[in-house]
Amino acid sequence: MSGIVNTIIASYQETSRTPPEIDCCLNYLPNNDFNMTFKWATSFKENLKMDVKGRCFVSGVPGSFYSRLFPSKSLHFVHSACSIHWLSKVPEGLEDNKKNVYIRNPCPLGSKNASDPLNRESCHYWSLLTDSLLDLVSEGIVQESDVDSFNLPFYDADSEEDDDDDETCRLNFGEMMASRKRSITEPMLVAHFGDAIIDRLFEKYAHNAAKYYIAARSCNKMTVNFVVSLSRK
Repeated sequence: MSGIVNTIIASYQETSRTPPEIDCCLNYLPNNDFNMTFKWATSFKENLKMDVKGRCFVSGVPGSFYSRLFPSKSLHFVHSACSIHWLSKVPEGLEDNKKNVYIRNPCPLGSKNASDPLNRESCHYWSLLTDSLLDLVSEGIVQESDVDSFNLPFYDADSEEDDDDDETCRLNFGEMMASRKRSITEPMLVAHFGDAIIDRLFEKYAHNAAKYYIAARSCNKMTVNFVVSLSRK
């Protein structure tokens, strides 16, 4: 978000225009903890350029993005990253999802196919986060009950939806993968486990990611990210 704000201000400065005041509206589900969101707003402001500070304001907008959140023509710019991967309600049977940090179909709740270490279910990147947390449990750093009560609110397509052919390929990207997943999950992990374990946790994650075969749709296929830009006329 700081990158977006800094870019907007820079574009005004390049054309010798007075930078606008910016109101950043953060959307979150009403039952989630807005306090943690606003705590991270401090680090956001620290990343703003000096001449932006004092011209940028942060507010919270509770509600699901599957419904209407703002009045007509009230927004100039909207940024939504990976929104369809966030669950908008708690799945049934979540309390039975022990020793796992997410639910993924068609794998039954609380289970993981580990008979084949190259199997996609075994090597899924959120499974690697589960494995890394369980490593810390075995070392006495994290309580097993804390892992059982922690769940990532993500949706991930099952094998029928993404037409997975179960072929696997080797991706040796431990540090890169750990960095990416940390950027997504760190606020949730800190809120649940505290910040003392975070560095150690993602050291474990990088080790586990480099050690396993990370399954892809096919070694001959690419992973595609869609970036959609819409402008109102």
